[in-house]
Amino acid sequence: MFEDYLEALPIISEYKAYQIGSSIRSYDKNTDFEKVKAALICVPDGRASNKNSGTEKGPEQARLELLKLSNNLAPEEWVDLGKLKPGSSFNDTLSALQEVCKELRSHKVIPIVLGGSRELMFAMYKSLEGQTQNADITNISADLPLAEEEVLEKIVLHEPNYLFNLNALGFQGHYVPAKAFDTLLNMGFEHMRLGTLKSNVEEAEPLIRNTNIFAFDIGAIKQADAPANYYSNPIGLDGDLACQLSWYAGISDTCGQYGVFELNPEFDYRNQSAKLVAQMVWYFMDGVKSRKNDHPNLHDDFLRYRCNLNEKYPDIVFHKSKRTNRWWMELPNPKSLNNKEMNVLIPCSYADYQDAAKGTLPERYLRALQKMH
Repeated sequence: MFEDYLEALPIISEYKAYQIGSSIRSYDKNTDFEKVKAALICVPDGRASNKNSGTEKGPEQARLELLKLSNNLAPEEWVDLGKLKPGSSFNDTLSALQEVCKELRSHKVIPIVLGGSRELMFAMYKSLEGQTQNADITNISADLPLAEEEVLEKIVLHEPNYLFNLNALGFQGHYVPAKAFDTLLNMGFEHMRLGTLKSNVEEAEPLIRNTNIFAFDIGAIKQADAPANYYSNPIGLDGDLACQLSWYAGISDTCGQYGVFELNPEFDYRNQSAKLVAQMVWYFMDGVKSRKNDHPNLHDDFLRYRCNLNEKYPDIVFHKSKRTNRWWMELPNPKSLNNKEMNVLIPCSYADYQDAAKGTLPERYLRALQKMH
Protein backbone atom coordinates (compact mmCIF):
# COMPACT_ATOMS: atom_id res chain seq x y z
CA MET A 1 0.00 0.00 0.00
CA PHE A 2 2.97 2.32 0.46
CA GLU A 3 3.27 2.94 -3.28
CA ASP A 4 -0.02 4.83 -3.17
CA TYR A 5 1.29 7.38 -0.69
CA LEU A 6 5.08 7.52 -1.03
CA GLU A 7 7.70 8.61 -3.50
CA ALA A 8 11.29 7.36 -3.36
CA LEU A 9 14.08 9.82 -2.62
CA PRO A 10 17.44 9.20 -4.30
CA ILE A 11 20.80 8.68 -2.62
CA ILE A 12 22.55 11.58 -4.33
CA SER A 13 26.05 11.33 -2.90
CA GLU A 14 28.91 8.90 -2.42
CA TYR A 15 29.03 7.71 1.17
CA LYS A 16 31.72 5.93 3.11
CA ALA A 17 31.11 2.40 4.30
CA TYR A 18 30.36 3.45 7.87
CA GLN A 19 27.79 6.08 6.93
CA ILE A 20 24.03 5.53 6.94
CA GLY A 21 23.75 6.59 3.31
CA SER A 22 25.88 3.64 2.19
CA SER A 23 23.74 0.98 3.86
CA ILE A 24 20.18 2.18 4.49
CA ARG A 25 17.79 0.42 2.15
CA SER A 26 15.18 2.15 0.06
CA TYR A 27 11.71 0.66 0.21
CA ASP A 28 10.48 -1.49 -2.66
CA LYS A 29 7.78 -4.09 -3.13
CA ASN A 30 10.14 -6.83 -1.93
CA THR A 31 10.97 -5.19 1.41
CA ASP A 32 10.63 -7.68 4.24
CA PHE A 33 9.58 -5.84 7.41
CA GLU A 34 10.23 -8.80 9.70
CA LYS A 35 13.69 -7.53 10.74
CA VAL A 36 13.06 -3.83 10.22
CA LYS A 37 13.01 -1.74 13.39
CA ALA A 38 12.44 1.73 11.94
CA ALA A 39 11.25 3.43 8.78
CA LEU A 40 12.31 6.94 7.81
CA ILE A 41 9.56 9.12 6.29
CA CYS A 42 9.87 12.69 5.03
CA VAL A 43 6.59 14.61 5.03
CA PRO A 44 7.18 17.83 3.05
CA ASP A 45 3.96 19.60 3.97
CA GLY A 46 4.13 22.85 5.89
CA ARG A 47 0.74 24.27 5.03
CA ALA A 48 -0.31 24.31 8.69
CA SER A 49 2.91 25.90 9.96
CA ASN A 50 1.81 29.23 11.38
CA LYS A 51 4.09 31.97 9.94
CA ASN A 52 6.89 29.40 9.62
CA SER A 53 6.52 29.14 5.85
CA GLY A 54 9.21 27.01 4.29
CA THR A 55 9.03 23.98 6.57
CA GLU A 56 8.05 21.80 3.62
CA LYS A 57 11.75 21.86 2.62
CA GLY A 58 13.02 20.88 6.05
CA PRO A 59 12.46 17.10 6.10
CA GLU A 60 14.62 16.34 3.08
CA GLN A 61 17.38 18.61 4.35
CA ALA A 62 17.45 16.76 7.68
CA ARG A 63 17.44 13.44 5.81
CA LEU A 64 20.54 14.44 3.84
CA GLU A 65 22.38 15.23 7.06
CA LEU A 66 21.24 11.96 8.63
CA LEU A 67 22.68 9.95 5.75
CA LYS A 68 26.13 11.39 6.54
CA LEU A 69 26.19 10.01 10.09
CA SER A 70 27.69 6.69 11.14
CA ASN A 71 25.27 3.79 10.98
CA ASN A 72 24.23 2.60 14.44
CA LEU A 73 21.87 -0.10 13.16
CA ALA A 74 22.35 -3.14 10.98
CA PRO A 75 21.39 -2.43 7.33
CA GLU A 76 18.33 -4.69 7.50
CA GLU A 77 17.00 -2.75 10.53
CA TRP A 78 16.52 0.52 8.61
CA VAL A 79 14.31 1.30 5.65
CA ASP A 80 14.03 4.62 3.85
CA LEU A 81 10.43 5.12 2.71
CA GLY A 82 11.24 8.35 0.89
CA LYS A 83 8.71 11.16 1.07
CA LEU A 84 4.98 11.25 1.50
CA LYS A 85 3.22 12.78 -1.47
CA PRO A 86 1.45 15.94 -0.21
CA GLY A 87 -2.31 15.73 -0.61
CA SER A 88 -4.44 18.25 -2.44
CA SER A 89 -5.33 19.56 1.02
CA PHE A 90 -3.53 19.36 4.34
CA ASN A 91 -6.24 17.03 5.63
CA ASP A 92 -5.44 14.67 2.75
CA THR A 93 -1.81 14.64 3.89
CA LEU A 94 -2.95 13.86 7.43
CA SER A 95 -5.05 10.94 6.21
CA ALA A 96 -2.17 9.54 4.16
CA LEU A 97 0.31 9.79 7.03
CA GLN A 98 -2.21 8.18 9.36
CA GLU A 99 -2.51 5.16 7.06
CA VAL A 100 1.26 4.84 6.58
CA CYS A 101 1.95 4.98 10.33
CA LYS A 102 -0.84 2.50 11.04
CA GLU A 103 0.51 0.06 8.46
CA LEU A 104 4.06 0.34 9.81
CA ARG A 105 2.88 -0.26 13.36
CA SER A 106 1.05 -3.39 12.19
CA HIS A 107 4.54 -4.69 11.28
CA LYS A 108 5.96 -3.47 14.62
CA VAL A 109 8.07 -0.92 12.72
CA ILE A 110 8.69 2.52 14.25
CA PRO A 111 7.84 5.43 11.94
CA ILE A 112 10.46 8.18 12.17
CA VAL A 113 8.61 11.20 10.79
CA LEU A 114 10.60 14.19 9.58
CA GLY A 115 7.74 16.60 9.07
CA GLY A 116 6.96 20.14 8.10
CA SER A 117 4.13 21.31 10.34
CA ARG A 118 3.80 19.99 13.88
CA GLU A 119 0.09 19.55 13.12
CA LEU A 120 1.18 16.27 11.50
CA MET A 121 1.32 14.88 15.04
CA PHE A 122 -2.46 14.61 14.87
CA ALA A 123 -2.15 11.97 12.13
CA MET A 124 0.32 10.00 14.23
CA TYR A 125 -2.15 10.01 17.11
CA LYS A 126 -5.09 8.97 14.92
CA SER A 127 -3.07 6.03 13.63
CA LEU A 128 -3.42 4.49 17.12
CA GLU A 129 -7.20 4.28 16.84
CA GLY A 130 -8.36 0.74 17.53
CA GLN A 131 -4.90 -0.26 18.82
CA THR A 132 -4.97 1.17 22.34
CA GLN A 133 -7.30 2.75 24.87
CA ASN A 134 -4.47 4.35 26.84
CA ALA A 135 -2.32 6.39 24.48
CA ASP A 136 0.54 8.33 25.99
CA ILE A 137 2.03 11.29 24.07
CA THR A 138 5.14 13.33 24.79
CA ASN A 139 5.18 16.79 23.22
CA ILE A 140 8.20 19.08 23.36
CA SER A 141 7.63 22.68 22.29
CA ALA A 142 8.37 26.19 23.51
CA ASP A 143 4.67 26.94 23.73
CA LEU A 144 1.83 24.64 24.71
CA PRO A 145 -0.42 24.05 21.67
CA LEU A 146 -3.53 23.37 23.75
CA ALA A 147 -5.33 26.56 22.74
CA GLU A 148 -8.33 26.57 20.41
CA GLU A 149 -7.73 24.79 17.09
CA GLU A 150 -4.16 23.84 17.99
CA VAL A 151 -2.84 20.32 17.61
CA LEU A 152 -2.94 19.19 21.24
CA GLU A 153 -6.47 20.52 21.66
CA LYS A 154 -7.50 18.54 18.57
CA ILE A 155 -5.99 15.42 20.12
CA VAL A 156 -7.67 15.99 23.50
CA LEU A 157 -11.09 16.60 21.91
CA HIS A 158 -10.87 13.86 19.28
CA GLU A 159 -13.56 11.19 19.36
CA PRO A 160 -13.20 8.36 19.98
CA ASN A 161 -10.85 9.43 22.76
CA TYR A 162 -8.01 7.07 23.56
CA LEU A 163 -5.61 9.58 25.11
CA PHE A 164 -4.64 8.61 28.65
CA ASN A 165 -1.75 10.97 29.30
CA LEU A 166 0.11 13.89 27.79
CA ASN A 167 3.65 14.83 28.80
CA ALA A 168 4.29 18.48 28.01
CA LEU A 169 8.02 19.17 28.26
CA GLY A 170 10.24 22.19 27.75
CA PHE A 171 7.56 24.86 27.40
CA GLN A 172 8.19 28.45 28.46
CA GLY A 173 5.54 30.05 30.67
CA HIS A 174 5.67 33.41 28.93
CA TYR A 175 4.45 31.78 25.69
CA VAL A 176 1.62 29.74 27.22
CA PRO A 177 -1.94 31.12 27.51
CA ALA A 178 -3.34 30.75 31.01
CA LYS A 179 -6.29 28.76 29.66
CA ALA A 180 -3.99 26.22 28.02
CA PHE A 181 -2.00 25.73 31.21
CA ASP A 182 -5.21 25.40 33.25
CA THR A 183 -6.38 22.69 30.85
CA LEU A 184 -3.09 20.86 31.35
CA LEU A 185 -3.48 20.94 35.12
CA ASN A 186 -7.21 20.15 35.19
CA MET A 187 -6.72 17.05 33.07
CA GLY A 188 -3.92 15.80 35.30
CA PHE A 189 -1.35 15.73 32.51
CA GLU A 190 2.34 15.53 33.33
CA HIS A 191 4.56 18.50 32.59
CA MET A 192 8.04 19.97 33.05
CA ARG A 193 8.67 23.59 32.24
CA LEU A 194 11.91 24.57 30.55
CA GLY A 195 13.77 25.57 33.70
CA THR A 196 12.83 22.39 35.56
CA LEU A 197 13.71 20.23 32.58
CA LYS A 198 17.13 21.84 32.08
CA SER A 199 18.03 21.62 35.75
CA ASN A 200 17.05 17.96 36.14
CA VAL A 201 16.66 16.28 32.76
CA GLU A 202 16.91 12.80 34.34
CA GLU A 203 13.44 13.33 35.84
CA ALA A 204 12.04 13.44 32.30
CA GLU A 205 12.99 9.83 31.64
CA PRO A 206 10.20 8.28 33.78
CA LEU A 207 7.67 10.48 31.97
CA ILE A 208 8.92 9.42 28.55
CA ARG A 209 9.26 5.74 29.49
CA ASN A 210 5.58 4.91 28.85
CA THR A 211 5.11 7.16 25.83
CA ASN A 212 3.66 5.87 22.57
CA ILE A 213 4.38 8.98 20.50
CA PHE A 214 7.32 11.35 20.93
CA ALA A 215 6.93 14.64 19.03
CA PHE A 216 9.54 17.40 18.99
CA ASP A 217 9.00 20.94 17.68
CA ILE A 218 12.51 22.32 17.10
CA GLY A 219 11.24 25.73 18.15
CA ALA A 220 11.82 24.42 21.68
CA ILE A 221 15.59 24.55 21.06
CA LYS A 222 17.37 27.85 21.63
CA GLN A 223 18.25 29.87 18.54
CA ALA A 224 22.01 29.50 19.02
CA ASP A 225 21.69 25.73 18.60
CA ALA A 226 18.79 25.55 16.11
CA PRO A 227 18.02 28.81 14.27
CA ALA A 228 15.84 27.20 11.58
CA ASN A 229 12.46 28.27 12.91
CA TYR A 230 10.52 31.52 12.63
CA TYR A 231 9.76 31.33 16.36
CA SER A 232 13.27 30.41 17.53
CA ASN A 233 14.20 32.04 20.84
CA PRO A 234 17.37 33.06 22.66
CA ILE A 235 16.15 30.83 25.50
CA GLY A 236 15.40 27.15 25.04
CA LEU A 237 16.74 23.64 25.21
CA ASP A 238 20.37 22.97 24.34
CA GLY A 239 21.13 20.69 21.42
CA ASP A 240 22.69 18.07 23.65
CA LEU A 241 19.55 17.93 25.82
CA ALA A 242 17.43 17.49 22.69
CA CYS A 243 19.56 14.47 21.82
CA GLN A 244 19.34 13.12 25.36
CA LEU A 245 15.54 13.39 25.38
CA SER A 246 15.47 11.61 22.02
CA TRP A 247 17.62 8.85 23.48
CA TYR A 248 15.19 8.50 26.39
CA ALA A 249 12.42 8.05 23.82
CA GLY A 250 14.51 5.44 22.04
CA ILE A 251 15.09 3.28 25.11
CA SER A 252 11.37 3.40 25.96
CA ASP A 253 9.98 -0.03 25.15
CA THR A 254 6.58 1.53 24.39
CA CYS A 255 7.65 4.38 22.08
CA GLY A 256 6.32 3.38 18.69
CA GLN A 257 6.43 6.70 16.80
CA TYR A 258 8.99 9.49 16.70
CA GLY A 259 8.61 12.84 14.96
CA VAL A 260 10.53 16.10 14.55
CA PHE A 261 8.77 19.11 13.06
CA GLU A 262 9.00 22.79 12.07
CA LEU A 263 12.53 22.78 10.61
CA ASN A 264 12.68 25.77 8.22
CA PRO A 265 15.83 25.83 6.03
CA GLU A 266 15.20 29.48 5.18
CA PHE A 267 16.59 30.41 8.60
CA ASP A 268 19.21 27.65 8.86
CA TYR A 269 22.81 28.83 9.01
CA ARG A 270 25.18 26.27 7.46
CA ASN A 271 22.54 23.55 7.95
CA GLN A 272 23.11 23.72 11.70
CA SER A 273 19.51 22.86 12.61
CA ALA A 274 19.28 20.09 10.01
CA LYS A 275 22.46 18.57 11.44
CA LEU A 276 20.99 18.71 14.94
CA VAL A 277 17.74 17.04 13.84
CA ALA A 278 19.81 14.32 12.18
CA GLN A 279 21.72 13.78 15.42
CA MET A 280 18.46 13.65 17.40
CA VAL A 281 17.25 10.86 15.11
CA TRP A 282 20.60 9.12 15.50
CA TYR A 283 20.31 9.18 19.29
CA PHE A 284 16.73 7.98 19.14
CA MET A 285 17.80 4.97 17.11
CA ASP A 286 20.77 4.39 19.43
CA GLY A 287 18.23 4.19 22.23
CA VAL A 288 16.10 1.74 20.23
CA LYS A 289 19.15 -0.45 19.81
CA SER A 290 19.67 -0.36 23.59
CA ARG A 291 16.16 -1.46 24.60
CA LYS A 292 16.10 -4.15 27.31
CA ASN A 293 12.41 -5.16 27.47
CA ASP A 294 12.69 -3.81 30.97
CA HIS A 295 9.51 -3.95 33.06
CA PRO A 296 8.56 -5.75 36.30
CA ASN A 297 6.01 -7.79 34.35
CA LEU A 298 8.64 -9.01 31.87
CA HIS A 299 11.47 -10.33 34.08
CA ASP A 300 12.44 -10.91 37.71
CA ASP A 301 15.78 -9.06 37.84
CA PHE A 302 14.47 -6.49 40.29
CA LEU A 303 15.12 -5.30 43.81
CA ARG A 304 11.95 -4.44 45.73
CA TYR A 305 11.53 -1.91 48.51
CA ARG A 306 8.44 -1.28 50.65
CA CYS A 307 7.85 2.17 52.14
CA ASN A 308 5.29 2.80 54.88
CA LEU A 309 3.67 6.24 54.77
CA ASN A 310 0.62 6.61 57.01
CA GLU A 311 -2.82 5.12 57.61
CA LYS A 312 -4.37 7.21 54.82
CA TYR A 313 -2.31 5.60 52.08
CA PRO A 314 -1.19 1.99 51.67
CA ASP A 315 2.46 1.01 51.63
CA ILE A 316 4.25 1.81 48.38
CA VAL A 317 6.29 -0.96 46.79
CA PHE A 318 9.16 0.19 44.59
CA HIS A 319 10.87 -1.95 41.96
CA LYS A 320 14.44 -1.22 40.87
CA SER A 321 15.69 -2.95 37.75
CA LYS A 322 19.04 -4.71 38.02
CA ARG A 323 19.39 -4.40 34.25
CA THR A 324 19.03 -0.63 33.90
CA ASN A 325 18.75 0.80 37.45
CA ARG A 326 15.37 2.30 36.50
CA TRP A 327 12.54 2.49 39.04
CA TRP A 328 8.80 1.68 39.08
CA MET A 329 6.23 1.98 41.86
CA GLU A 330 2.99 0.13 42.47
CA LEU A 331 -0.40 1.81 42.65
CA PRO A 332 -3.51 0.00 43.90
CA ASN A 333 -5.83 -0.72 41.02
CA PRO A 334 -9.20 0.93 41.75
CA LYS A 335 -10.96 -1.99 40.04
CA SER A 336 -9.46 -4.53 42.41
CA LEU A 337 -7.99 -2.91 45.50
CA ASN A 338 -7.42 -6.20 47.31
CA ASN A 339 -5.76 -8.04 44.45
CA LYS A 340 -2.03 -7.33 44.40
CA GLU A 341 -1.71 -9.17 41.12
CA MET A 342 -3.63 -6.36 39.46
CA ASN A 343 -1.75 -3.44 40.96
CA VAL A 344 -0.65 -0.84 38.44
CA LEU A 345 3.05 -0.21 37.90
CA ILE A 346 4.13 3.27 36.83
CA PRO A 347 7.62 4.54 35.98
CA CYS A 348 9.25 6.68 38.64
CA SER A 349 12.66 7.91 39.70
CA TYR A 350 15.04 7.37 42.59
CA ALA A 351 13.90 10.76 43.92
CA ASP A 352 10.37 9.35 44.31
CA TYR A 353 11.75 6.48 46.36
CA GLN A 354 13.75 8.89 48.51
CA ASP A 355 10.59 10.91 49.23
CA ALA A 356 8.64 7.80 50.22
CA ALA A 357 11.51 6.51 52.37
CA LYS A 358 11.27 9.77 54.34
CA GLY A 359 7.52 9.32 54.78
CA THR A 360 6.56 11.88 52.13
CA LEU A 361 3.99 10.94 49.50
CA PRO A 362 5.62 11.35 46.06
CA GLU A 363 3.78 13.86 43.89
CA ARG A 364 4.00 11.47 40.93
CA TYR A 365 2.18 8.81 42.97
CA LEU A 366 -0.59 11.21 43.96
CA ARG A 367 -1.13 12.52 40.40
CA ALA A 368 -1.31 8.98 39.03
CA LEU A 369 -3.74 7.91 41.76
CA GLN A 370 -6.01 10.87 41.07
CA LYS A 371 -5.98 10.17 37.36
CA MET A 372 -6.89 6.50 37.86
CA HIS A 373 -9.87 7.43 40.03
